[in-house]
Amino acid sequence: MYPHTNSSGHELAADAIHAASQEHAPLVRNWDFDLGGPLFDDGSSFCIDKGNVETAMADGVGNRASIEEQTREILALEAVPIMIGGNCSVPIPFFVAFAEHGPIWILQINAHIDWHEDLDGERYDFSSPMRRASEIPHVAWIVQVGIRSVGSAGAADVESAAIFQA
Repeated sequence: MYPHTNSSGHELAADAIHAASQEHAPLVRNWDFDLGGPLFDDGSSFCIDKGNVETAMADGVGNRASIEEQTREILALEAVPIMIGGNCSVPIPFFVAFAEHGPIWILQINAHIDWHEDLDGERYDFSSPMRRASEIPHVAWIVQVGIRSVGSAGAADVESAAIFQA
């Protein structure tokens, strides 16, 4: 899934990532040295490219509902959804959709901890997705990789993140 965010700085990311991934799509039948044969040779596994999840600017509630619904559709196929791209509001409904499939572990690859309580009253965007994830009952663990600085996080954000991950 490649959620569109329709916000400056992010709206082109989903299409760029999607286009780049297509370069290697034909290679799924190539030899896999770890498995000793072609990837997906037995036909029991497959990849689905769901494409972009369209969203509308300034419709946070509707966008979150759409992302959660489409993630649940993929999970109903007994597939593993992988989401790439989007702004800080996109991961939250993705994580919520796993309620029937938990507990889950989250690997976040990002430069910032994204642990704000809120920013100007907004709780579902603006550097808050990992804090929101920590509040979801079926999220068992969060691993954060690539943190280069705490960025806009304050001391309370860092302390809260450390407590959750300890």
